[in-house]
Amino acid sequence: MSKKQTKFVLLLDYAGGTLIKIQLTKKEQEESLEYEDFEDFLHTLEDKYEFRLRNCEWMSVDEITEREYGF
Repeated sequence: MSKKQTKFVLLLDYAGGTLIKIQLTKKEQEESLEYEDFEDFLHTLEDKYEFRLRNCEWMSVDEITEREYGF
């Protein structure tokens, strides 16, 4: 079974109350497939995108759908 490439990563940085949306480049998508654990790959992105995984909850998705209430 082959791994599926992830297009987007959403991180909720609860230390700063920040929602971080990252659209992975093709190179990053391909590189992510080299990791057994996707979270290990995310650690390689911390400096580039200025987040600390230890302060975040995350999810990976192929499409982003958003809903907002009261804005």
